[in-house]
Amino acid sequence: MQLLKQNFDKNILIVENIGMFKALKNTNLNLKEKVRERTLEVEAKNELLLKICHEKSKVLDVVARDLRSLISGIYSLS
Repeated sequence: MQLLKQNFDKNILIVENIGMFKALKNTNLNLKEKVRERTLEVEAKNELLLKICHEKSKVLDVVARDLRSLISGIYSLS
């Protein structure tokens, strides 16, 4: 009878472990999907930031050139 109870208890533990393993596996898959989604979001935002930075550099180049021209004109009048 004791042996039967031990086997029964072991089987319960096995079933519980299988359930926990399945839950852990599902959680792991969900986390992997979230990481993939967030990585795509970060990559898209990074690409946008690089474009904005490039545009900012172009604008600053024009402003700097115009300021140099303006300052040169002012010096030539002095």
